[in-house]
Amino acid sequence: MLILTSWKTRWVAGASAGLLAFFIVVLTVTYLRGIEADCGCFGMGERIIPMTIARTVLFLVPAFVPGCWDGVSSDPRRGPV
Repeated sequence: MLILTSWKTRWVAGASAGLLAFFIVVLTVTYLRGIEADCGCFGMGERIIPMTIARTVLFLVPAFVPGCWDGVSSDPRRGPV
C-alpha cells in the first residue's frame, strides 16, 4: 500500500525486498534440510522444490524496480526529478 502512495518509495521497496529475501532463505533452508513442507503459500498440494524457489526469486525483480526507478525522468533533457 505504501508504494502505491509513493511514500518513501526506496525505503518501502527495500523493506519489501528484504522480507522477500528472508522468505527465500527460509524456503531454501527448508528444501535443503529435506523437509517436505506444504505450507499452502503457492496453492494447496505444492511442495517446496527448486522451481518454487526460482519463481520466488523472480518476484524480487519487481520489488527492486520502484527503489531503482524513483526520481528517474524519461526525458533526458530534464534530468532527475
